Amino acid sequence: MDSNTKSAGSTACETKASVTLSTEERDAINTLFRNFIRVSKHDDYYISEDLLLHLAEQGSTESEAIDNLMSIIMEHLTSIKKIKSQKDEFSQKFREMVAK
Repeated sequence: MDSNTKSAGSTACETKASVTLSTEERDAINTLFRNFIRVSKHDDYYISEDLLLHLAEQGSTESEAIDNLMSIIMEHLTSIKKIKSQKDEFSQKFREMVAK
C-alpha cells in the first residue's frame, strides 16, 4: 500500500500533553477490529482490509498484513483521540475567555 494510506504527520495545532491509547483501549481495539478484517492474497503478497474504517495494508504474509493494518488502525484512532483532546482544550479556553 502506498504512503497515502498512512495518517498525516503532525498538525499545526499541538496539545501540551501527549495523547496515547491506554493498554485497555488497545486491547479493546484489537478484539473489536480483528473481527472486521478481510484478508486476500494477490500474487506474492496479502492485503488486509478493515471493513469498519475502510483502511487497508499489505504484507508478505497474512500475519504481517494484519499486523500492519492493526498498526495503522491504532495510529488512526490515536489521531482521533488527539483531535478530541484538542477540541476539548479549545472549548475550555473559549468558555474561559467568554466568561471574562
